[in-house]
Formats: sequence, C-alpha cells, structure tokens
Amino acid sequence: MTPTETVLLARYVKACCPQQTMDKFTPDAWHDLLGDLPFEDCKTAAAEVAKRQPFVAPSEIREGVKAIRSERLRITPVPAPPAELLDDPAAYRTHLRNSARRIADGSQTTFRQIGGRP
Repeated sequence: MTPTETVLLARYVKACCPQQTMDKFTPDAWHDLLGDLPFEDCKTAAAEVAKRQPFVAPSEIREGVKAIRSERLRITPVPAPPAELLDDPAAYRTHLRNSARRIADGSQTTFRQIGGRP
C-alpha cells in the first residue's frame, strides 16, 4: 500500500467509526504497520471489523487481511508447475510459492487446465 492509500484507509476507517480518534500522524503510524499489505484487502478487512465494533485497530486489519488471503488460497487450487521443472526442485518450489502468492494477492484467480494453457 502506498502512503497515499494509507491516508485513504485512515479516512475510510474514520468515516466508518466516527468516534475513533485520529490525528495528522495516524496515517504515518498506520503505514508503518500496514504498508506491506494491499489497500483493497485492508479496506475490506477494516469494513468487516467496523461492522462488529466501534473501533478498528491496525492489528485487526492485519488479521482480516490474513483471513482474506487464506480464503483465496482455500478456494483456488495452486496450479501444478510445468513438467520441465520436475528435475529442478528449487525452481519447482519457487514456482509453487509464486503461484500461491499470486492467488493470495488476488491477482491469479484462474488456473490452468491439464495440458492446457494458463
């Protein structure tokens, strides 16, 4: 997430939870705590927390993003690496790891058919 997106997230949380105190340094602190996560996932997680309670903490957003990513991995199978990687264990593991990361990020939602193209 960019610093600008972190400002937008803080504004969004403030709009969802008007009683939550925020100051001009809140986006800076939240960026330190959430900057490694995707904005859309953070916004979705913040909304889910705000539906349950009147305040939203960065740790709850992180927990929500983790749940979002886990659900993506649960419903989308990780495609098998290409056959040419079978003889290269390191490349095989890297391919699996990268595929799982793309699925968790939400950037890979389709998978390859057996013998088909991606």
